[in-house]
Amino acid sequence: MSKKCYHCGLKVQAEEIRLEDKSFCCNGCKTVFEILHSQNLGDYYSLNKNPGVRPESQQNSASYAFLDSEKIFSEFVDFSSDGTTVVSFSVPAVHCTSCVWLLESLEKIYPPIVHSSVDFNQKTVRITYDSSKASLSEIAKFLADLGYKPNLSLDQSDAKEKKSISPTLYQMVVAGFCFGNVMLLTFPEYITSEGSSIEQYKDTFRYLSFLLSLPVFFYSSKSYFQSAYVGFKHKHLNIDVPISIGIVTLFVRSVYEVFSGVGAGYFDSLCGLLFFMLAGKLFQESTYKSLRFDRDYKSFYPIAVERINKEKEEYILLEELKVGDVIRVRNQEIFPSDCILLSENANIDNSFITGESKQVSRDKGELIYAGGKLVGSAVLVQTQKAVNQGYLTSLWNHQTFSLAEDSFQTLIDSISKRFTIVVLFVAFAAAFYWWFVDFSKVFQVFCSVLIVACPCALSLSTPFTLGHMLRYLGFSKWYFKDLRVLEKLNQITHIVWDKTGTLTQGDKSQIKWTGFSRNATELSTNQKQWIFALVRNSTHPLSSQLYGYLKNENSDFSSQKIEIENFQEIPGKGLVGQIQGQEIKVGSSDFLDVAAQNIVNVSSVYVQIDGVVLGYFSFQNMYRENLTQTLKGLSNFKMSVISGDNPSEKENLEKMFPLGSEFYFNQSPKDKLDYVENLQKSGEKVLMIGDGLNDSGALKESFVGLSVSDSSLGFTPSCDGIVKGEALTLAPVIFNRIKKAMGLVKIAFGFSLFYNFIGLVFAVTGHLKPVVAAILMPISSISIVLIATFGTYFINKRGGEKVQNQ
Repeated sequence: MSKKCYHCGLKVQAEEIRLEDKSFCCNGCKTVFEILHSQNLGDYYSLNKNPGVRPESQQNSASYAFLDSEKIFSEFVDFSSDGTTVVSFSVPAVHCTSCVWLLESLEKIYPPIVHSSVDFNQKTVRITYDSSKASLSEIAKFLADLGYKPNLSLDQSDAKEKKSISPTLYQMVVAGFCFGNVMLLTFPEYITSEGSSIEQYKDTFRYLSFLLSLPVFFYSSKSYFQSAYVGFKHKHLNIDVPISIGIVTLFVRSVYEVFSGVGAGYFDSLCGLLFFMLAGKLFQESTYKSLRFDRDYKSFYPIAVERINKEKEEYILLEELKVGDVIRVRNQEIFPSDCILLSENANIDNSFITGESKQVSRDKGELIYAGGKLVGSAVLVQTQKAVNQGYLTSLWNHQTFSLAEDSFQTLIDSISKRFTIVVLFVAFAAAFYWWFVDFSKVFQVFCSVLIVACPCALSLSTPFTLGHMLRYLGFSKWYFKDLRVLEKLNQITHIVWDKTGTLTQGDKSQIKWTGFSRNATELSTNQKQWIFALVRNSTHPLSSQLYGYLKNENSDFSSQKIEIENFQEIPGKGLVGQIQGQEIKVGSSDFLDVAAQNIVNVSSVYVQIDGVVLGYFSFQNMYRENLTQTLKGLSNFKMSVISGDNPSEKENLEKMFPLGSEFYFNQSPKDKLDYVENLQKSGEKVLMIGDGLNDSGALKESFVGLSVSDSSLGFTPSCDGIVKGEALTLAPVIFNRIKKAMGLVKIAFGFSLFYNFIGLVFAVTGHLKPVVAAILMPISSISIVLIATFGTYFINKRGGEKVQNQ
């Protein structure tokens, strides 16, 4: 008997290669085994039996040398800058959990690799590596040597979704074909009487039914067996365990009855069972795909960019951005696509892409990758690629921004953990009972219990309901990162508000200049132009308002180029830069070391030129419409206001906020972060609502962080959601909708549990056949989809109309 390779499981055809009492089919498999054990990665073989893929014949680097040519390299990589390169490879050989485990441990095997992650459904691996230590061709060769040869097709550089036929469809077709034929062969068992002419063919029909059941058992059932096996390996009893036991029981019992002559078996039930279960599974897959919960960037946040077109400046949505457009990117803004730098130089922070907080310098004409963040004065760039619909979203959900997040227990987990154990207990208990009461019903009852009690509907209720809610909330201009944010919002106990640009309207303040001396009662045109050039680089709400105010005073400012040197934006304080040899400072009184002008309902921005404080711009605060009513609608939450402004507004805010609210002023970004952190430590579930720039630390630290944007829909990866400023006053309505949606999830849960209870009662009492149980499974899933679809529609109908009419 030929031996099997310990690594890949293939038969050893040629001369056997042995190592540590293990057999290998080739030197490639032996080499991979040695590499894994030398790096203490032997657990790879404990996850699955013979999990490896046989490497092709060892190839030298020249086989992949074409990847290092500049043109092809740029087509394949997602990012490459200052020694760090990110590339995504299609690896069709990925087939099990061991493959995923190994490919996500590459940095332990090959030092140049910094990080790797696998998308099992798409069969792709995303690798971040040190390009000073390895070339792209060497990375590709390394994967091939491990047995995961990358599919090097330039088609993968396109973001188009490839259409493919689900393996579930093939399995269902096979099961359906066999089910129909087995039913025909079994039909005489139910209608013929003893001594009839067809009785003599009874055994032949039974053997044919057995043969037709083989592809159903070994092929159509394969996915259930594999899932159950993986569950056992990880010491986790998933729902496919009882289903697999039921399938095996039906098959073994049927084989016994046919070959012992006891009866016809349950081959018709077995084939029908698999056909209807696979039909339900295919329905779930197609429904998930059509709803597209893994949506593109436009569904998450309609970020606007400033396009420069023939000296005309206009804000457009990302979906309107075309290749060749010239756009202005300001300090702390994200580059939406790959761009060529038109300005002289720029400092870029690529931590959003690579996870490393390291700035790199780029000169005019150099490429800047999508996802990079500008640090410093505003720059002009020309887009080189269309905005990738999935790329920005994948960055927002990147591991870097989720490592420190709370381990949130979803509603599904708390029930599903014990579900399988209960089902197995009920099945064996029922079988034990019928063993003594009516042995002929033992296998029917046992299998029916295992099949009908399925948490598929349980697992569908949350994603379908909350997935629909995400879409409806987007219509109301509330954009959330993922489903988990909605679940977390339902647990909020304390809301912390920023003031400027959050409670106040970031684009509608009345602005007035006040000079400190006779010479500064009015600013000169040059001085205004310098201030205009400085604030144009910032996305802070007050900077944006001052930029618009000065632009309206003199439209020629936009067309005149002013070079700024040593630009800096100090969060919570202000801006500084050198223009024509003079230092310009714009910011708070603390930043300019001047006595504050505490005027009620006014925010002040001071100006210093060449060491002399000339005066300040006063911004008459205009609170958002219906703000008092909005805050009243949120009175069931504890609330705080934490602001970097002076306390002149405290009296007005106390009138608007519920009694017991807390107010803190002159707070730095660090103070805001510490405040939120202390609240969290005291057990509060904090929702932080801010403008996204000065509040980024607090947004990240909070249980949920929402960024509010007005004119330009800015974006920070620290936040969990983005709210259009005009829609902020819908907060009570939004919270009420989310609460109702969570109630709808519970209704769906209740329906699913009720269905399982009724199904178990009929199954345990012997009134339900396995094939009928298999039909009920997809019906329960369809019911949950209908509840989620129509339930969320009615929850949002009134609110949706209200938003449309605004």
